[in-house]
Amino acid sequence: MSWAQPPASPPPGWYPDPAGSGRQRWWDGTRWSEHYAGGPPQHPQPAAAVAALPDQAKDKTPPPVFWAVPAAVLALIVGSIGSWVTVEVSAFGTGFSQSLGGLDEGGDGWLTLLAAVIAGALLAIWVFERSVVLPVVAAVISGVATLIALYHLADPSTGEDLPAVVDINPGWGVWVAFLSALGLTSAAVAIAFVSGPRD
Repeated sequence: MSWAQPPASPPPGWYPDPAGSGRQRWWDGTRWSEHYAGGPPQHPQPAAAVAALPDQAKDKTPPPVFWAVPAAVLALIVGSIGSWVTVEVSAFGTGFSQSLGGLDEGGDGWLTLLAAVIAGALLAIWVFERSVVLPVVAAVISGVATLIALYHLADPSTGEDLPAVVDINPGWGVWVAFLSALGLTSAAVAIAFVSGPRD
């Protein structure tokens, strides 16, 4: 009478988990251990969950260039209120000077001030909405403010014929308005490029 030999056990190693977890499990040569390879089992996500991921995972942290916006808006407001024109009159051996602010006598500082508020508001909304239209419109508005300030820098007399004894120069406010509007425009354009691929 012959006895049947029991089947030989497989050598120690990683094998598919007989419990059907989809992972590799360690066989020590005599029994299954509690050690698994490959981490937790990966299950495909339903299509609806995959489609919803971009909106859920969208990063609401603004890019570093955004933090130039509050400074530029504040500087543009200050520049809009500040001195836009310095008038010096010298006649008969005497002279005097006077400064006019951007908001004095219906000056164009009102336009740059309004541009600062609107462009700043649009870029603040962009942080939550991330629509590329918002920084594009903000760039156009602040670009117009840049051109207004540049015009006043190039021609402080705004085209008026003045006597030779009157000397008109741009004030510090129009310089601040120009530089800050230019910075705000640049920041808005950079934000538009950052947000473009996400929309």
